[in-house]
Amino acid sequence: MSDDQTFRIVLLVAFVILVPFAPLYHRLKNRSLRARTGPLAGGAVHFVALRPIGIAGMLGLIAFVDRPWLMSWSAVPLSELASPVRQSGVGVVARRASWI
Repeated sequence: MSDDQTFRIVLLVAFVILVPFAPLYHRLKNRSLRARTGPLAGGAVHFVALRPIGIAGMLGLIAFVDRPWLMSWSAVPLSELASPVRQSGVGVVARRASWI
């Protein structure tokens, strides 16, 4: 199995684990702080601009995992640094998700 396939599998596993739990975590955190929640809680800019950008990012991630050739336009040639850079990205995701 190539480094690219391994990275895509790890990315898919992280996506499947993190996506269901992230909203739950933040909703519980807001509830404990008695923060205002709801679709417009972050304001109109958050609702109109950031949500579509987030959806586009998730769709791009899914496209990369399922059909990487669709996302070849966004590839960055990293030569011999590709594997260590990707592995450090997995470490960053694992550290970010340490609240699980």
